[in-house]
Order: sequence, then structure tokens, then C-alpha cells
Amino acid sequence: MVKKVISVVLVSVFLSLTLSGCDFIKPFFEYWEGMSKSEAQELIEGKLEEKYGEEFAVLNTYTRGGDGFTYLMADCSPKSSSDVVFEIEAFEVGGGYIIRDTYIPSIVRVEMLEIINSVISEYSDKYAADVNVEGLYDEYDSGIRIAENATIKNFSEALPDKNSTDIWIALNDKNNLVHNNIHNIVEKIVADFYYTNAIIHFYYVADDIVQKCIDEIKNNQPTDHLVLYRILYKHYPCDAFNFNGKKGTLTQIDYADEF
Repeated sequence: MVKKVISVVLVSVFLSLTLSGCDFIKPFFEYWEGMSKSEAQELIEGKLEEKYGEEFAVLNTYTRGGDGFTYLMADCSPKSSSDVVFEIEAFEVGGGYIIRDTYIPSIVRVEMLEIINSVISEYSDKYAADVNVEGLYDEYDSGIRIAENATIKNFSEALPDKNSTDIWIALNDKNNLVHNNIHNIVEKIVADFYYTNAIIHFYYVADDIVQKCIDEIKNNQPTDHLVLYRILYKHYPCDAFNFNGKKGTLTQIDYADEF
């Protein structure tokens, strides 16, 4: 009997708060801008399908504040390819929703990684490589809306001045095989980068650091492409190059003189 009375009281309080519109209960129902989590996911999937003409899956979502907005952030993937994982940022303005995404740059990233892996694997059987192609904000919108057209060539030619890419590679170069051939290796990597503007970093580290890099890439969120930067930057010998695709110039900007 006591349990029944408590239940009735709780239900009465709940209904009273609901009818009064009390802010106390909002966290139980709203996830972002008056939407539930599933409604926010449906909004993202619908907007992306409208933009690119294919279906997408939202892998996870979270919110963050800033600039007067509450942003909805999400990691997404096209249903056609789980290898491509990208980030979106959404915010509400004047009753509508603005959604930015890195879908096209993320497809380009996969192509770049394939090139890097094919070149580095000729010289080392254990290494870690990561690529960050800038693309979340409007200045990086290439205008490409069909996934099949999202190639390095098309993306870089659409944004010859604005595109920006950072590449980090970690390996144990015991016999200086990479270091002694570094110019040839980098030239092979950028041969099909067209108008890409890229900074390419080669870090020479011990085996345990290479393994740490490999593990951290696997364990971190799939859209976090700064993992190797945080592990390696300024801690280990580095050969670094700047590639200006539009001018076709490759310049070494850092030297690993000591191992």
C-alpha cells in the first residue's frame, strides 16, 4: 500500500511539472535544441542525404557550447563505406539548421593514406601514419557532392590555394634506410597529390613508440586525426617537408640530424 501511494505521488508531481512547463524536466526529454537524441540523429542523416544523395549512419553525437550557439557534433559514416568516418557540426539559426561536415575531405584522406601506405611499406614493415585534411568550415567546401568525384585531384584543384593537409609518419629507421632516401620517398608520396598543400613529417622513434602510435590511432575517435601530432611533435628527430601543389615545389623545412 505504501509503495502504491509513493508511485501515485511521484506521477502527480511529474504531471504537474510537465503541465507547468518547468525547466527541471527538460534534461529528461531534450538532447539538443528541443530535440531528443534520436530526432537530432534523424536531422543529421536527413540533411546529409539531401546534400550528397546517399544514406548515412550517425555513429555518435555530443554537444558543445561556443560563440553564442550550442553545437551538435557527430561522427558519421556513409552506409556505402565504413572506412570513411567524418565529423559534422550543426547549429540552429533563425529556426533553421546549419550543418557543416568533412565528408569529402575524409574520402580524400583515405586516398592519401593508401598512397602513403603503399610507399612506406616498401621501406618499413612497422610504422604508423595519420593524415588530417582540413575541411569542417565553409572555406574548405570544394563544391563536390558526389562521393565518386571526391578524389585528391578534384578536391585540390577545386581549392588550389585554400586546401591544407598535415601528415605524420612514425617509424623505427634502424639502418637509416628512410632517412637516406627521404627526398625520393616524399617525391613518391606527393607525385599524385596534384594541387594539395601539405606538410609531411617523418619521425624516427623506437619500436615501442611506433606501437604506441599504432595503438592510439586505433583507440581514439575515428575523426581525431591529431593523435600522432600530440605524441610526436617536438619530442623526436624529424624530417619535415612542405609541398605546395599549385607551384609544384617540395621544400625540406626540418632536418633529423641526430637519432
